[in-house]
Parts: sequence; structure tokens; C-alpha cells
Amino acid sequence: MDKGLSTGEYIKRWYRIVLSKIFTIAFLKFVLLIGVILLSGAIIFYGKIPLDPKELRLWVGDKGGVAPFLLVLINNIAIFNPFIPNQIIHITAGALYGPLVGFLMIYPSSILGWSLNYFLGRKLGRGFVEEMIGKDTLAKLDDNVRKAT
Repeated sequence: MDKGLSTGEYIKRWYRIVLSKIFTIAFLKFVLLIGVILLSGAIIFYGKIPLDPKELRLWVGDKGGVAPFLLVLINNIAIFNPFIPNQIIHITAGALYGPLVGFLMIYPSSILGWSLNYFLGRKLGRGFVEEMIGKDTLAKLDDNVRKAT
């Protein structure tokens, strides 16, 4: 701790650093990178994932307790990726584990992912989106939202 700072000032300084936009973006990238690495490793380690429902049930049964964690991980990655439809993951959980157990696996995971999305949206705000997609694109989106409502 710096000699000239009180404990409260020191905590405030670290709070500003941790919640800064740069740290938040870096943390999000790190989490997504870890998710992709874990998912890729799981696919490589466990082999090709079958698409036939009967084969998929057998494949999941062979994996033991790791499969539910993979399903939750895939669900959380899908929440942050707009190109992966979450409904497919939810239906898969219900088909593999039954409606109740599938719901109990996916729902808390979804709540956690949605909460994190909300927190990032509130923290990073409109300025971050404007930097990412540009003022013109954001203005077009605003116009489309106004027309739709």
C-alpha cells in the first residue's frame, strides 16, 4: 500500500482499476478464450459429437459426469454468441436428461449468463457499442428500433 493513501482511498483506486472498461473487456475476452479452449479440448478429447439422438444419448452416457458441465459451458458460450441459438441447447438438455433435470441444469446457467450480459451492458454502455459498430450503424439501429415501436 502507498504510504500517502488511506485504506479507503487505496480501495477506491483499485475499485476504479478493476471496473474500468479496459479491464472489463480484457476479462470478457479471457473468459471467452477459456470457454473456447475448454470446449475445443472437450471435443478433441471426447471425439466427434454424434447428431443422431440415440447415438447422442449413448455418447453422453459414456462421458459420465462431464457431459452436464459441457452442456452448461456450451449454453453460456451461446448466450454471448448471437449466432448460436440457445433453444437448440435447451431442447438438447431436455431430450438428454428429461424436462425437469434439463431445466434445472440450463436455467441457473442461463440466469448467470444473462446477468453477466446485463452487467456488461450497463458497465460498458452505449459508448462502447458506438466504438465497436460505429456511429452510422448505431444511428440506423436506433431508427429501426423507433420504427418498430
